[in-house]
Amino acid sequence: MIKKYFCNLLDNLNDKKLHEQIKKYIEENPCCVFFPNCGHPKIQSGPFLDKKFNLIKKSLDLSIENYLNTNLENIVYRKTWCYYNSKNSHVTEGWHNHLMIEGIREISALCYLNKTKLGTVFKEDFQIIPEINTWFIWPSYLEHSPEPGYTDEERIVIASAIGIKNSF
Repeated sequence: MIKKYFCNLLDNLNDKKLHEQIKKYIEENPCCVFFPNCGHPKIQSGPFLDKKFNLIKKSLDLSIENYLNTNLENIVYRKTWCYYNSKNSHVTEGWHNHLMIEGIREISALCYLNKTKLGTVFKEDFQIIPEINTWFIWPSYLEHSPEPGYTDEERIVIASAIGIKNSF
C-alpha cells in the first residue's frame, strides 16, 4: 500500500543551497491566500513547488511512474508543496487525508530532504521512518499526520497530491 523509491536525482541536488532556496520559496509563496489566518501548518509553501524546482519534479515523476507502473499520461493534476520546521521546534499532530474527487484516484507522496527522527504516522498503525531523498507514495484516502515531537535539526519535507484518471 505504501511504497518507497530512493531517488539518485535528489541525492545529487540535495544540499544546504537547496534547503535555503526552498526556505526562500516558502517565504515568497505561502500556503494560500488566507495565510496566516488559515488551517494549514504555518510554515508551508503553496502547491506549485515542482514548477520552481524542476529536479524535484523529475524525481517525483520517476517515482510516480514506478508506483503506477505506467507513464504519466493519466495524471489530471499535481500539487506539490514543502513543509518546514526549524531546529528545536515543535511538530504538532494534524490528522488528515487528501481530497477525493469522483472519477479521480488520488495518491500522496512525501520526501524528506534532511535527517529527522520525526516521520509520518498513519491511523492504520503504520509509520514512515524518514529516509533522505526517498519518496513514499500511498493512496490519498489514508489518514496520516506528521509525527508529533521536537526537531533536533531542521525538518524539510516535500509533499504532493496527484490526481489520476480513474479509468486507469
